Amino acid sequence: MKLRQRWAGLALAVGVCGVVFAATQANTTLKPLVGLASLSADLLRPDALIESDSLSALPAAVIKSPLLKDLLTEDFAFYYQDMDTRLDVLGAIKRLAFEHDPSLSDRLLDAVFDEPAEVAFWRGEGGRLRHWMLSGTRNGIAKSLEVLARVAADDSQLSRVAELGGAAAIPVYALKLNTRTTVLFASRGDRLVVLSHPALLLNAEGSPIAERATAVLAAFSEASGPGARHFAGEPRQGAHRLSVAFDVLGQGYGQFMPGVKSVRFEHADKAWRAALQFSADAASQPPALKSLPWRALPEGAAFCAGLPVGPGELAALAPNVAVKPYLTGAAAVCWYEAQGWQAPLFALGLTADAKPETLAPVLSGLFEQWIGAREFEQEAGRFPVRQTVLPDGARVWRREVSARYGELTVPAERRSAFSADRYFDVGLAQSGDVLLFSPSGPLLDKALDTLAKRYPSIADRLSTDPAVFLLDPPRLARFLETATRDIGEEPGASLLPRYAAMAGHPALAATLSGKAGQGGWQAVSWSPLK
Repeated sequence: MKLRQRWAGLALAVGVCGVVFAATQANTTLKPLVGLASLSADLLRPDALIESDSLSALPAAVIKSPLLKDLLTEDFAFYYQDMDTRLDVLGAIKRLAFEHDPSLSDRLLDAVFDEPAEVAFWRGEGGRLRHWMLSGTRNGIAKSLEVLARVAADDSQLSRVAELGGAAAIPVYALKLNTRTTVLFASRGDRLVVLSHPALLLNAEGSPIAERATAVLAAFSEASGPGARHFAGEPRQGAHRLSVAFDVLGQGYGQFMPGVKSVRFEHADKAWRAALQFSADAASQPPALKSLPWRALPEGAAFCAGLPVGPGELAALAPNVAVKPYLTGAAAVCWYEAQGWQAPLFALGLTADAKPETLAPVLSGLFEQWIGAREFEQEAGRFPVRQTVLPDGARVWRREVSARYGELTVPAERRSAFSADRYFDVGLAQSGDVLLFSPSGPLLDKALDTLAKRYPSIADRLSTDPAVFLLDPPRLARFLETATRDIGEEPGASLLPRYAAMAGHPALAATLSGKAGQGGWQAVSWSPLK
């Protein structure tokens, strides 16, 4: 099968397109969908966005990236081609078209994926990108769809469930693929909008949610949809552009680093270019990234990011403390193979005014307030905080925290004191002009050794150009394999070779252009690490 037919998620849109034209010509009765469970999604603020001249050409462009071409080969795509949703869509179309043109579904696949489109994504349960809205044109399929008009009006899987707009209302249709999956679609003129779940638009009574209906209508009236407006920036220059909220890539830790909003990759002139989007508060702070505390982070990370941090971003944690005099505005975070997603290491640069004796009471109070889990056998509900002062003057605060996926195993003789079989020995430390934090106690200790020059640092691998992002493919390959196994999924024969292929690429560092563009975007360039 062609690579374009192996996009399992987006193939849902193909099935919908196969009935849109016929459905909008039929005078069907409104049958609202009631009893829908609510979904949390702001249709005007997606978590990720694909903008493409031709969805069929996007996979081929992605795998031409020097790094991704080994990870996202045709075998990788083939691994996902038989997902249930894709097969359900093809089955629905073939059933509708069987009596008239059994080959229609294949032609629809080709036609729809050759049209310009935008696909916005939102996170669902577990933080994964589960829900999507596709908006695009249907010029290439209108003639082919006429054959379905005779069968769609009375079809049991197809129903008109709502209307959008005023006098010239746009009908909204639902296509039931199976007992688990129903998609919505609407069409006006040459524009088409598809929603992967009814609750993205409808409430429990089956009526359109006002603000979400506004977003869907905007997708009909704008050359670029609300998703593109949310990510802002210059108009798209290349054939494809991928934008992702930083918090998605940060696996939830992005809320601690709001200075960076989004990451973007654009394909133009046969090459991919990257950019970072900074928040309005951080727009003037990227110069501070020239002094990122890489010397505090141990060498050996799978990937790292340097980030601007402003005093307003810490105000919620310490509302009664004026933290601005103590911050350089530069922070860095790294993920390591042994600790996985759950326990990154943070380093925050401090000014000369951040004397240990001045900050100690503040840090102690913050750690006591915010770090901990409910320990049923502890009198105070949590384990006590252990505070120490090291011979070099560094101050360290630690607390044991029960966690299902904790880094450490609870000793048998202490099991009754914990609420889980595993735990983190969470640590916070101030060493000179650097503040360190990690859920992993051993990793925090290694960072303290790094500052004391007893262990090599990431700074030892950097050139003179200030780096804002580091990627070590060999270590990242092992990190991804470990992370995949930790969440209970076996990579299998299709993924393991791709991880191994990725491991053959050199380690890279990203630097900023230094010139802020529209929407707070700055271009990123890549160079090898030492």
